[in-house]
Amino acid sequence: MTCLICKQKNQDGCKCYWRDDLSPIIERIFDADALLVAAPIFFSAPTSHYMALLERLIYCMVSYEVGNAFKGKVNVGLFYSINYPKDYFEKSIRPHLKQSEEVLKMLNGEVCIYTACNISKNERSKTSPEAQKKIAEKEKEFEKDLEEVFNIGAKLSSK
Repeated sequence: MTCLICKQKNQDGCKCYWRDDLSPIIERIFDADALLVAAPIFFSAPTSHYMALLERLIYCMVSYEVGNAFKGKVNVGLFYSINYPKDYFEKSIRPHLKQSEEVLKMLNGEVCIYTACNISKNERSKTSPEAQKKIAEKEKEFEKDLEEVFNIGAKLSSK
């Protein structure tokens, strides 16, 4: 179902007229100093929830008359959670995500993107010493990832 009230002439820009659970979140995003978003990647694509958020933001921000109607500034931290080797993700999957990353630039702030590898349920079920060593390494990496995500959030929130 499509609303499109926001696309009618003489409507306030950057306001979602569709009233649901996402509407107050969108309003808070436009008023925020920073937006931190975790986007798990499954089957080479972000989740549908992430894509739905982007779609609603686009509809609220873009006007037929002026293009990007958002005049504020919201810094964005986008955190991908993957179950691929990072180099494979960067070469084969991330290029397909560039368009959605560009949407976040419409919030007129700094966009910082960070990728972290997760530990799959399949990996956790393996009991061999090699598998357990790999899990232990990934858990140490996860601790570093958490610290980096925190630092990015702190940096983006203080600008």
